[in-house]
Amino acid sequence: MHIRFEKKANTKCDSDILSLSWMGRVPDNAEEEGWNLDGRNYYKQGWLATGNSQGVVGVTFTSIPTNSGPNSERLPLRTNYNLRNHHAKVVLVKWNEPYQKLASCDSSGVINVWAKFDCRWNVELINDRNTRVTYFSWSHDGRLALICYQDGFVLVGSVTGHRYWSSMLHPEGTVTCGAWSPDDQQVYFGTSRGQMKVLDIHGAPVSQVNLSDDSGISSMSWSCEKFCMNENKIKSDHLFKHVLALCCKNGTIQLMRRFDDPAPVLIRTGLCPIYMEWSNAKELLCVAGSRPGRLSANIVQIYSATGQLVYSINMPQSSAIVTAVTWAHNDRRIFIATGPEIHVACVSASVVPLYVLCALRMCDESLFPSDDILPISIQDILTAISSSTIYCEVPKLSELRQFVSSSPKNRLYCTVVQHVNGPETTPPVCYVLYMEYLGGLVPLLKGKRISMLRPEFVIFDPQVDDTTYANAQITYSNFGWDDSEPESCSSPKLHRKNRHRSRPACCNRKLQLNCYTDVLPEDYRLAEVTANVWGTEFHIRGLCDDLTQKLGRVSYRTSILHLQPRQMTLSIVGDGQSIEDDSPTPKQLQRRRSCSVGSSNPKIAVSRVVEDSKVSETFAHSLPSSPVAAKKKSGLSSPIRKRLMNSPLFFRKVLRTQIEPDFQNLETFQKSQIKNKIEMCTKRQQFVMQNKAPIWNDLTQVYQLDFGGRVTQESAKNFQVEYDGIQVMQFGRIDRNNFALDFQHPFSAVQAFAVALASVTQRLK
Repeated sequence: MHIRFEKKANTKCDSDILSLSWMGRVPDNAEEEGWNLDGRNYYKQGWLATGNSQGVVGVTFTSIPTNSGPNSERLPLRTNYNLRNHHAKVVLVKWNEPYQKLASCDSSGVINVWAKFDCRWNVELINDRNTRVTYFSWSHDGRLALICYQDGFVLVGSVTGHRYWSSMLHPEGTVTCGAWSPDDQQVYFGTSRGQMKVLDIHGAPVSQVNLSDDSGISSMSWSCEKFCMNENKIKSDHLFKHVLALCCKNGTIQLMRRFDDPAPVLIRTGLCPIYMEWSNAKELLCVAGSRPGRLSANIVQIYSATGQLVYSINMPQSSAIVTAVTWAHNDRRIFIATGPEIHVACVSASVVPLYVLCALRMCDESLFPSDDILPISIQDILTAISSSTIYCEVPKLSELRQFVSSSPKNRLYCTVVQHVNGPETTPPVCYVLYMEYLGGLVPLLKGKRISMLRPEFVIFDPQVDDTTYANAQITYSNFGWDDSEPESCSSPKLHRKNRHRSRPACCNRKLQLNCYTDVLPEDYRLAEVTANVWGTEFHIRGLCDDLTQKLGRVSYRTSILHLQPRQMTLSIVGDGQSIEDDSPTPKQLQRRRSCSVGSSNPKIAVSRVVEDSKVSETFAHSLPSSPVAAKKKSGLSSPIRKRLMNSPLFFRKVLRTQIEPDFQNLETFQKSQIKNKIEMCTKRQQFVMQNKAPIWNDLTQVYQLDFGGRVTQESAKNFQVEYDGIQVMQFGRIDRNNFALDFQHPFSAVQAFAVALASVTQRLK
């Protein structure tokens, strides 16, 4: 047996992970009888559920490398979900594999049962008894649920929400855990005083056992599969001799063949606290815990069904203790949570070949020779070793600027949080764009309002590079403080009143190179959002070499009384060659060229005509009324334009200038044609879009949009943008200071964040 930990995996979040649970992924073309599946393909991909201290349930896609071809490793439409419906920390998460449902319990006693429908997770059942839940478990066939409460109340209900029976136990102590028997005909309960109570499926008492160790039972588990995914296994499973593992609070484990076993096997792990779980093969018991009195002494131990230690390995260094553990991918992976981080252990039950050990040594010491030297088999092994089990789209810190500056490959699901931070009592309103991952939030961009009169913002560079941004450093003294609410319109009178207020100076603090910190750097500017006084016209401009100077434009239809929904028009520049910042729209190009006819400087006029003729933008629009259509209708049919273009004065001024041809012979002509084709391929495409019109609901008397469960509160700021019938961006309020922001190509993170900042203000929109 051999165990190694993935070292390049990016598996951190912003809060402590308190519970873990894993299940296999059902293919999209599976039949409705979801529990009758092929186990060989079922365990290659799956979903990891996490419950954290922020009250968020995370569902993240996991996979292991296979050689079955690309179709078997096809990614789902969405690889991460952050489920928000709890108002306290989530202490338990449990998958129901036969019915593909997820149960989550928080510290206040609220139980939510989630069901997936149409690529979204919805709350199907809610149970609230106002008492802390100490244990929750599904039966092995997935039809029943066992719930234990802190006051001794136990309940058995169906997966559809019906209560079968309930009872109030009065043990000496608190009911701390429970377990289903392998045949689902009995339920077991453990108490904090070392007692074990046994009840049958109907709630009748069967037996009560007092253990010799009165330190208390923290958990119990039978050596059987979590769920019976095949009917044939249900009939033959009774021939296997199962083992009951009782985990005590003092770090000892008792292995029993039955609840009244007179001679249980005692295991002294030396770890406290400990978490355990049987493998899917019913032969190995994984125990993870920390050595008391030692810092960063987390250990994983593997025991056999007879209590013999099979393998032991120290976990990677961590300042937190172990909080959860679970098996995954048919006993090929183990997920262990320590604080906000998840460690992935790769398990090999057989003897590891020597060349695999050599490849692992090469990865540990970062010895990677050229691919031309290594055999193909070794290259495949190195690729499999370097791959991550938990699918992660979070970029590295060194690639963060490039990640936010370009369009993502897949759709990103983010959250915009508004908060106030700074040394003063009234600092500027700050907005941070977070990427949802593992039930937490990973910061990507930070923006601040910089003007008191106009709704203008600056977006800071999340990555610091002194060589590139030596001259881009700014201080807060360049801006006025925003002393009002983000939706209010500050007056010049308020600005005069606060102009004598002291402003903080720039502090050259040392940046913490940790992309999971909540505070992003504010040293350099990446982009800015400028606006007019009325807040109806916004321009997005890039301020660094990685971004073009003109990123996009947002225009709102003026609405004084706000009686109609917002109508916005977006012009977003896609990937490709940069566009001049002063380059106007096609209508302005025609107007500028016609006005240059009467210019007193012929060279400047002709050079301006040639320059404007070269700056051509490719417009892509999803609406009939686009700049391209307007240009075709009114550009060539103007009689004034025809007279000006046919004027002898115009040709006389053009002939005075010396315009050299692009080619002189056939060779230069061919080079010129190739150059023009290359330039046409590198032209930036400009996407012109409008927000989707909401539908009026006569029953609720409000305008509505389908956000797929991502937006939970009504607001005039909520909007959706579609391109070619596909939703490419949506923004909406989910809390008082939180907004959901989802986007994909052609938006980059900077452009989508800038459009969201333009929408949070309230003026004449």
